[in-house]
Amino acid sequence: MYDFLLQTILFLSLGFIVYLIARVVPRVSDADIQSRRTHGKMDEILRRLPLRELDRELHRVFEKIIRKIRVVVLRFDNTLNNYLTKLHKINQKHGDNDESGNIFHDGNGY
Repeated sequence: MYDFLLQTILFLSLGFIVYLIARVVPRVSDADIQSRRTHGKMDEILRRLPLRELDRELHRVFEKIIRKIRVVVLRFDNTLNNYLTKLHKINQKHGDNDESGNIFHDGNGY
């Protein structure tokens, strides 16, 4: 009960703080923001960058990389499956058909 009371007080005070901030935010106008903003060299450099083209190129490169990684993973999966199939055939050929190779078999018939 003590924790519930503390949590309730905490969230009510947090809600009150959010309410106070929400009342103050509309006081700031866009003109105030524009008057305080200074356009420096860094702003001009960033404005000249072709960000959309860079974004498209990065997406294209990442897509190629992910596709190549997918091919490598699929090849590894195929190699692993072939190896397991080969091991299974070897075990069947040598007559190891008992349940001793099964890790889920405890020997009690369960």
